[in-house]
Amino acid sequence: MLRENDVVDHLIKSLEVDGYIIKQALYDKQRGIDVIAEKQGSVLYIEVKGATSGDQKSRRYGKPFHSGQVFDMLSKVIFKALDNTNISDYNIKKDRTCIALPRADLFQKYHTKVSRYLIKLGIVTFWVSENGSVTIEGNL
Repeated sequence: MLRENDVVDHLIKSLEVDGYIIKQALYDKQRGIDVIAEKQGSVLYIEVKGATSGDQKSRRYGKPFHSGQVFDMLSKVIFKALDNTNISDYNIKKDRTCIALPRADLFQKYHTKVSRYLIKLGIVTFWVSENGSVTIEGNL
């Protein structure tokens, strides 16, 4: 089961293979934009969520998040992605705000309800699988 740190690790490996330079990768309780990657003057600002708690002291550690938790996390990650467009360095013509999520049934269920609107808003979704593969939904 993918923890947030696992999603970050798989995502940055995939981005590097695609020629991106990782400017920032935050883990666990670090605050800020989780991943910032740049390629040919275009910047990706990426907010990340995992499928289980990464805190070994948590009662949820190693257990999948339940429906309410996934709904809450997805709502927050979308808000944060939208808020990232307010960063003073954000250039609406060439930069992208993104989210990275574990490829898990509940995340996909809730995401599907809003995916066409995310695409209209220019929010790109990276789907990260446990085997490390990453697929993209939206336009980079």
